[in-house]
Amino acid sequence: MTYLSELRAELRSIGFGRRLVERVVAEVEDHLHCDPQAQLGPPRLVAERFALELGTARTRLAARASFGSLALAALILLAVARAIGAAGGYPSSAAQPWAVGLSALGMVAFGQIAFVAGVLTLVRGLRRDPSGADLSLVHRRAFVALAAGALTSGSLFLHALELRPMPSWWTRLAVAGAAVSFVPLAAAAVAVVRAVRIAPAPIGAAVGLSGDLPRPLRRHAAGVLVSLGLLAAGFVTVSGAVFESSGVEGLVRGAIEGVGLLAGVVVLGRRLGLRR
Repeated sequence: MTYLSELRAELRSIGFGRRLVERVVAEVEDHLHCDPQAQLGPPRLVAERFALELGTARTRLAARASFGSLALAALILLAVARAIGAAGGYPSSAAQPWAVGLSALGMVAFGQIAFVAGVLTLVRGLRRDPSGADLSLVHRRAFVALAAGALTSGSLFLHALELRPMPSWWTRLAVAGAAVSFVPLAAAAVAVVRAVRIAPAPIGAAVGLSGDLPRPLRRHAAGVLVSLGLLAAGFVTVSGAVFESSGVEGLVRGAIEGVGLLAGVVVLGRRLGLRR
């Protein structure tokens, strides 16, 4: 088997399609034609280099697309929420079906997961000189972010259908907004899948949260994670106490937020690279 034949086989095993394989082989063949004595290295090593280069480019595009689609979905959700005021205010929750409360909880919980995972995806996706393990971590984060974003939009869709009484124009706005938000999320998911198909070897282990932090904070990743959790729970506590005019209500909401954050770290921490 010739060098180029071995290179073709290695590229296919990594995930290169037929057109990409031929483009890479043609480039290497041209290089060898110009310099027959060139020391390119083993075919597997050359294939890995091309995979890392192309995988990095595709992963960065997927990270930007994921964050952008999530940002658009968030803007739609905020617009629908702001429109409730124009629709006469939020109706009493006492007589609402159980699906209203469940969908409201879904929008809050999945929305927070999408935000955190989306930010982590973008930060690691734009990292300079990423390793194969870094790219794999970005892919995992992106899938979590997009899945949470889709569940947030799905929760909005259900909320709009079940919330009553509301003006028909608001219901149509909310349903349309939820449906529209799925389009960029799906497009971003396609970009992530294309990035995953090019799979350079995940040599070593990707650095966890410390790899996403500024250099002075990298040695204190656990402390940063705890501090951010306390800050989020504290914000919910204070805002709940202010808006509901009840310190007890604020504490209850803060406690729920804290438990939710802890559960998120336990369930998704490894997949997001927040813990080992």
